[in-house]
Amino acid sequence: MESIAEFLKWVFTYIFYPGLIVGIFLFVVATVVVLYHKTDNMRIILAATLPIIALIFVVIQDGTEQSLRVFLEETPEWMHVIAGIVLGVSVIELGNHVSKTFMPVPVALYCLYLSVIGVFILYCIMTTAIQSIHTLLFVLVISGGFHAIFRGIPGMSESLE
Repeated sequence: MESIAEFLKWVFTYIFYPGLIVGIFLFVVATVVVLYHKTDNMRIILAATLPIIALIFVVIQDGTEQSLRVFLEETPEWMHVIAGIVLGVSVIELGNHVSKTFMPVPVALYCLYLSVIGVFILYCIMTTAIQSIHTLLFVLVISGGFHAIFRGIPGMSESLE
C-alpha cells in the first residue's frame, strides 16, 4: 500500500503540478491568440509581448536572481492567499467584461494583464521561487475556478450548441 501512495505522490508532484503550470501558460497564450483572431488588433500582440521584453531586462539586472525569492519567502502566507484570490477573480471578471465589448484598448490591457501573470510565474520558475508561491497558485486556481463556475468562462457560450 505504501508503494501505491509513493507512486501517487510522485505522479501528482512530478506530472500533475508541472502540468498545471504549463496549463496556466497555455491559458494565457490561448486567450491572447483567440482575442487577436476575434479582433485583428495588433495592440494585443504588443501588450502580450511587452512583459516578456521587460523580463529580459529584469533577468539581466538581477544577476543572482534571488531578490524575488527572498521577498516571496518573507511575505506572510495570508498575503499569498489574498493575492491568489484577487488574481483568480480578476482574471475571470476582467475576461468576462472584455469578451462582451471587444473594444481595442480594454482587450489589449487584458492581454497585458494575463501576460504579466504568465511572466511572473515564468520568472518564479527561473529563480526557483516557484516553491514560495504554492499557496498563491493554489488559491489562484481554486478561486478563479469557482468564480468561473458562478460567472461563466470569459468568451465562452453558456450552451453547448
